[in-house]
Amino acid sequence: MKPIRYRGRYPEAEEDLRDRGLLWHGRYPTQKPIYLVKKDGVDIFIKFQRMDPIHFSKNSSLILKAALEEASRYESIPSSVRFAEFVVDIWDKSKHRKPIERTFTTEYNPDSDIMVYGITGWGGTFLVDKVDNILDIPKRYAEKMRSPTYKVKLLRIGIRIPKGELVTA
Repeated sequence: MKPIRYRGRYPEAEEDLRDRGLLWHGRYPTQKPIYLVKKDGVDIFIKFQRMDPIHFSKNSSLILKAALEEASRYESIPSSVRFAEFVVDIWDKSKHRKPIERTFTTEYNPDSDIMVYGITGWGGTFLVDKVDNILDIPKRYAEKMRSPTYKVKLLRIGIRIPKGELVTA
């Protein structure tokens, strides 16, 4: 599966993230084709800089909008499924140790809107729930660490189709 090129037009939410200085070195997302045993697809990487708890809580709705816009670009491909994943570094500010890398991943979903915002009454497997999990990191790690903090490194959006399907995008 080949990535759908931007052709100079980037999604509006990513333009806003770039204008706020939150994209890594001001770079737009990277798209890479993925070839697995049973599925092919594309991974879209949105790398962040300065995405500490304060910036993440202020810009979480914009990040969700950017994820929705990126995943929606591949809606026209039949039988495609998508997922998203945050990669987060967690560490104790009081001790100078290497950070622990954690990932917060959603389930596969054929609809971009459901993958990001979910359905009322379903479990916490959507991107908006993962944002809430990340915002709760200081509370969850309070017993293990004296002053826990985190930094969100990247958002990865994966689009997958079954191996051998004809894709015209």
